[in-house]
Amino acid sequence: MNKLKKYFTQLGILLATSNTTLHSIYSIVINLLTVNFPSIFKYLLLKELKPINKDYPNKVNSGNINE
Repeated sequence: MNKLKKYFTQLGILLATSNTTLHSIYSIVINLLTVNFPSIFKYLLLKELKPINKDYPNKVNSGNINE
């Protein structure tokens, strides 16, 4: 019976350690999703992309860019 108690005690320590590690990883992921992701998403929405000038390659090939 004594060995059985030690086994469950070691198993309990292992489970508690793994539970703390998983909780720490979960907290990091939740922090990234709630704090950093909205600011990154907002920055990407505010950033405007300029349209591509389709005539630019033709002007470079003709030699006169100021046409």
